[in-house]
Amino acid sequence: MPNCFKCGGDVHPPGQSWHRGQIFCSEQCLPPRAAIEAAGQETPIEEMDEW
Repeated sequence: MPNCFKCGGDVHPPGQSWHRGQIFCSEQCLPPRAAIEAAGQETPIEEMDEW
């Protein structure tokens, strides 16, 4: 299974800004962490917990 991420365990509509205006949450799985970091547009869940 692909690496799935959700914002703080909550689900938001696609394109809905939730954290630092960087994360866009949806019920679908985002790309794997490596792809996310490579894009430099998403923030790992670990950093979100520190917000």
